[in-house]
Amino acid sequence: YLEIYNEEVRDLLGDDPKARLQLKEHPERGVFVDGLEEEVVGDVEAINKVMARGEKHRTVGATLMNAGSSRSHSIFTCVVEECAVNESDGKTHLRAGKLNLV
Repeated sequence: YLEIYNEEVRDLLGDDPKARLQLKEHPERGVFVDGLEEEVVGDVEAINKVMARGEKHRTVGATLMNAGSSRSHSIFTCVVEECAVNESDGKTHLRAGKLNLV
């Protein structure tokens, strides 16, 4: 769960949510945020808890129209994986998808 504020990338789940993280590029992984915290969860309730924890670290400020206006952009990335055994051949198959919530 990351935040972009004043052109700085911050980890909303890390030990220091104000620490600035760096964008990196890898030939196989592509562009990624170096040092971004990742958590493995097993259900929707756990996802909601992670999102709520990160939300507490968002940068907000009052405007004339909104007392709790967000002063940044955030991206919450979910990687969903499913592992299943094919009944016909007995092989294990992994399916994965990535969802970015902005």
